[in-house]
Amino acid sequence: RHVYVANNGDNTVSVIDTATNTLSAGPLRVGISPSGFGIFTGP
Repeated sequence: RHVYVANNGDNTVSVIDTATNTLSAGPLRVGISPSGFGIFTGP
């Protein structure tokens, strides 16, 4: 499982591995001022 964190100040998203509480990806460049998003986990 992962947590996706919007970093509004630098227009990136960080991906945190919840098993280890470490950064697993990122920061990933995204659009201007990310402030929120939805995640679909599936059935």
